Amino acid sequence: MDSRNEDFIHAIRIDPGEKIVESIMKYLEGREDEIPSGFFTGIGATSSAEIGWYDLDNEKYVTTVIDENCEVVSLIGNIVWIEGKPMIHVHVTLGKSDYSLVGGHLVEGTVSVTCEIWIHKTPIRVTRKPAKLAGLKLIEFE
Repeated sequence: MDSRNEDFIHAIRIDPGEKIVESIMKYLEGREDEIPSGFFTGIGATSSAEIGWYDLDNEKYVTTVIDENCEVVSLIGNIVWIEGKPMIHVHVTLGKSDYSLVGGHLVEGTVSVTCEIWIHKTPIRVTRKPAKLAGLKLIEFE
């Protein structure tokens, strides 16, 4: 992973074999004052990704693994802090070799070629609080 930042923008390159969510979390560690909250976008490619969707009836995430090379057509997420630790919420759309698309909540993905992430920070302080639905924490403004 390599990165640069200036003003309100942070650019991160995640390299082959590295994990997307893990890398973003590692980058954010210790930067709460620098990035009080924000959002990010990304593109790239994965060799494997675990994605999910929230099952309202059972109040839990249902996940599946896409274990093939895919284009990261779109990756978008937000950044909040809970008790001094970063929390990210990430959604992804993956393009498969047959040109079909799959997507959902990104649990984790392994980079095959590159993943380019652009973080846009904001001075607004945001956290998450448990929701009525089990396992969910919704944003709350401080």
